Amino acid sequence: MRSPLFLLASLCSMSLCLDAQGTIHVPVGTQLVDGNNASPYPFQFTNATGLRLQYHYDASQFTVQGVSTAVRLTSLRFRSQANFTCAGGSYPNVGIRMSTSPRDHLAATTNFANNHGQDLTVVYSGPVVVNPVPSQSNPGSWFVDIPLQTPFDYNPNLGDLVLELDHDGSFVGVDSCPLDSQLLTGNGCVRLVSQT
Repeated sequence: MRSPLFLLASLCSMSLCLDAQGTIHVPVGTQLVDGNNASPYPFQFTNATGLRLQYHYDASQFTVQGVSTAVRLTSLRFRSQANFTCAGGSYPNVGIRMSTSPRDHLAATTNFANNHGQDLTVVYSGPVVVNPVPSQSNPGSWFVDIPLQTPFDYNPNLGDLVLELDHDGSFVGVDSCPLDSQLLTGNGCVRLVSQT
């Protein structure tokens, strides 16, 4: 039986929601503190050509938090950088894919397709709302919440988690906050960015 999971990723402070289990924060230790950097990726970035990026999370980011078997990822959440406000808006065309990588996160390649495993799954396709952040807080507010249309079953015993996200660069609304980010060697996460 698979357990559900909610993942919070602080490479960009993001969370994945586990089916019934709760929340996982990655990198480990970021659930109550703001990261040491701000990032425009993926939801403060706009341009005419779009954006494609991959996040690779080392399996240890899950196992050290007690995930020892398959979990079902059902939702993603992204946190704003501390002490920023924004009025919000939406990205009308977002695609999100997940897989278990055949590569270690430190061996990720810029050929995005080579980083994905055989369980590659489109987990979301459609608009993403960037909620307003009306007041400053530290750590930042969870301001982007994406319920996955297709939950993803992830087992850290089988490899690292890959989350790939793309959008066409269009944004409808006023503005978005920079996303909470953690820049730290050896934090168990790698981000690859391609402006398409």
